[in-house]
Amino acid sequence: LDIRFACVKTPYFDETWIGRRLDLEAITEMKTKGKDLDLAGENGEYHTMVVNGPMYKQQKRLEFQNIAAKELEQQKGQPSDQRWFVFDLEITKLAIMVDDVDDATAADTAAIVENRIQ
Repeated sequence: LDIRFACVKTPYFDETWIGRRLDLEAITEMKTKGKDLDLAGENGEYHTMVVNGPMYKQQKRLEFQNIAAKELEQQKGQPSDQRWFVFDLEITKLAIMVDDVDDATAADTAAIVENRIQ
């Protein structure tokens, strides 16, 4: 599985976690951030997205280029002393790599994702 941090919140995380893989190295680092951090993110400390895995009908790989974070400000429910960061999809580029499909299907898939991002 390729799981990426898509939204993170202070005081446990900063913008450098956006796009980072949720892997053993990340979990090890998260364990050092204090006992109040729920490692599963159940208190909303972070949100993730699965971008690749065996459960997908076609094996696609999303390759991230120019990963950029965007700070959300004055969101409903956001404490004034907390900062929230998400993917900035206007800057972050996603390249779709499709295995074992014809060129037309790959082009259609790329067009669908590109339209959703814009």
